[in-house]
Amino acid sequence: MVEIPENFFPLAGHALRILAMDSVENAGSGHPGMAMGMADVMAVLTSKYLKWDPCDAQWPDRDRFVLSAGHGALLWYTTLYMWGILSLEDLKQYRCYASKTPGHPEKGHPLGTDVTTGPLGQGIANAVGMALTESLLRKEFSQALIDHHTYVILGDGCLMEGVAQEAISLAGHWRLHRLIAFWDDNKVTIDGSTELSESDNITQRFKASGWNVIYIDGHDIRAICCAIEQAKNSPQPTLIGCRTRIGYGAPSKMGSCQAHGAPLGIKETQAVRHALSWPWDEPFFVPESLFAQWKVFTQHSTQLHEDWKKRLISQDPKIQARFHESLSNHFLNQATCNQLENQASTYTQTRPCISTRSASGEVLTKIFPLTRLLTGSADLKDSTCTDPKYWTPYRPFLHYGVREHAMAAIMNGISAHKGFIPCGGTFLAFSDYMRPALRLSALMNLKVIYILTHDSIGLGEDGPTHQPIEHLISLRAIPNLTVLRPGDSVEVVECWKIAMEVEGPVALCLSRQALPTFSKEYAPAQRCQAGAYPLLNVKNPKINLWASGSEVHLALKVASELMHHHKILTQVYSVPWLMRWLYNYQAPWKTFPADLQVSIEAASTLAWCQVTGPKGLNLGIDSFGASGKGEELFQIFGFSPDTLIQKILKYLLP
Repeated sequence: MVEIPENFFPLAGHALRILAMDSVENAGSGHPGMAMGMADVMAVLTSKYLKWDPCDAQWPDRDRFVLSAGHGALLWYTTLYMWGILSLEDLKQYRCYASKTPGHPEKGHPLGTDVTTGPLGQGIANAVGMALTESLLRKEFSQALIDHHTYVILGDGCLMEGVAQEAISLAGHWRLHRLIAFWDDNKVTIDGSTELSESDNITQRFKASGWNVIYIDGHDIRAICCAIEQAKNSPQPTLIGCRTRIGYGAPSKMGSCQAHGAPLGIKETQAVRHALSWPWDEPFFVPESLFAQWKVFTQHSTQLHEDWKKRLISQDPKIQARFHESLSNHFLNQATCNQLENQASTYTQTRPCISTRSASGEVLTKIFPLTRLLTGSADLKDSTCTDPKYWTPYRPFLHYGVREHAMAAIMNGISAHKGFIPCGGTFLAFSDYMRPALRLSALMNLKVIYILTHDSIGLGEDGPTHQPIEHLISLRAIPNLTVLRPGDSVEVVECWKIAMEVEGPVALCLSRQALPTFSKEYAPAQRCQAGAYPLLNVKNPKINLWASGSEVHLALKVASELMHHHKILTQVYSVPWLMRWLYNYQAPWKTFPADLQVSIEAASTLAWCQVTGPKGLNLGIDSFGASGKGEELFQIFGFSPDTLIQKILKYLLP
C-alpha cells in the first residue's frame, strides 16, 4: 500500500472519467457510463493497493485484476494510460481495428490484460479460478513466492448471469479469502432500471454463499480505502458493494440507461467538465501532477517486484526450477512422453476391449504425477474417469459440483493465471452448458483440457437428453478448439499426447461403451497427429470408409465384409482429429480417390461432405436418440455392419 495525499483521489477519479468520456466521444461509439461511475474505485485501487509492476506485466506474483463487466473497458485502458503502458494515441484508437484498445478487453490486448471479458459473468468465474490457483501455488511454494490478491469488478448484469452465482458459490465454499470483488451497484441495465428484471437481495445472496460483504458509497474515497483494507484481512472472499451513479458527472444522463452505451454528445461532455469543476477544455488533457503521483505508485510496485526477485533467487535451486516449470508453456516433458509410450506399448500388446473413457482414466493416472495437470469434474468423477487418485494439498481433485459452466470458466482463470493445466470432465451432451466459457478458452488460446465422455447413443438407457447428436460438429466449428475422438485405447494415448502438446484448448470426446483395440502399433509421429490415417494395406480401393471413435471398429467390419463377400476393395481411415485432416487436405476425396467415399459417425453428418465430396455417402444420425441399450440403439439407428453394407451397396450399385 502506498501513502497518497487524499486530495489526489477525487482529481484522479475525475481524470479517468474525462479520459473515458473523451475516448468514447472520439470513437463515436462505446460505453462511457460504467467507466465514469466506477472511476473513484478504480483510482483508489490502482494508485494505492494493486500490486502490479508496469515494467513487467507478467510478474508471477502480481495482483490479478479482472474487469468482468467488460463493457467498462475504459476503466482499464485509462489506468494503463496513467501508468504509462498505453499512449494517448492508443486511447484515441479505442475500438479501432488492430488497436491496443478494443471494444472489450482481450487477453494480451492491451498488455497486462489477463482474460478476455465481454460476455457478462465470465470474468467473476475467471477470477475465482485465478484466486484458487494463487491459494494452491502458495501452499506449494510458500508465501515468500506467492502472495497476491485477485480483484474483480462486476456489474448488475454479471450477477444476473447464472455462471456468476455458480462461481460465487464455489468461491465461498473454497474460502478464497484473497478474492475481492467490487460490485458496481448502479441499478441500471440497457433496458432501464434493474427493477424491471430483478428484486434479489444481492448482499444476502453473497452472505449465504459464504462471502464477507461490505457495502459503501462508491464515490466516498475514505469508505473505498477502508473497505479494501477490511477485505484484505477477511478469512472469506469479499464483496464490496459500491453504490454508484452510472455516467457520474453527466448532468442530464447520470443515473440513466442513456449513459450506458453511447457517446454523451459534445454539449454533455462540456457540461461534465463544468459539473466536475474540471478546468481544462482540451479533450484528453490530464495535468502532469497526476501522472507524477501515479508514477510514485508504479515505482513502489517495481520495488516490490525487485524484492520478490531476491526472494526467488534465495530459494533452493530445485524449488526455483519447479517454480519456473510451473509457469512455462512447455506442457509435455520427456518423462511424460516416455510414460505415454509405455502405456501405448502395453495396450498394443494386451489389446484390451475397454471404453475410451476408461483408457483415458488409466493414461491420466499414469501421467498425472509427471505433469502440472489439475483435474476436476462437474459431479461426474467416476463416470468421466477424471480422478487420477493422486492428491496433494496443492493439487486436490476439484469437485465443481453440478456447475458445468462455472467449471469451464474457472478453468479458464486457472489457465490464465498459470501454474497448472486445468482438466475437467462432464458428458459430451452437457458441453452445451459451458459453451460460452469453452468458446472463450478458444478465443484466448488457453491451455484447458475438456474430458467429454458418453459421446454417442452408445451410452444407452439415459436416453436422448444425454445422447449427443449435434455436439461434435458444433464443437468442431469453434475456431482454435482441438476436438479429438479416439477409436481405441492406443489412439487415446496418442490423443493425450496431442492434448499435452498443443497450445490451445482440447476436447477429448470419449465413449462409455467398451471398444476393441484395432491399433497394431504406436507411431505418434504419423497417426493421430495427422488427423486421419489408413488402417488397411489396400491399394487402389473402390471404396474409402472414413470413421471416428466408436465407429472405426464398425467400419473395419464393414470393409472386411465388402472385400471378402462382395470382392470390393475397401480402405478404412480412422479420423480422430477431423479438423486437422481437413486443414491438411481441403478435399480429401480428391487426394485419396475411390469410386465411393463414405463417412460413418454416430452423430450429425454435417461437415463430413468436406471429406467425402459432392457424390459421397454420409452415414450418421440427424435425429435425436432414444432410451434403450446401447447395442440395441446402434442396430435401430442403422449402425450394424449389415445395415451399413446394404446402404453402401445400394448407393454404389443403384
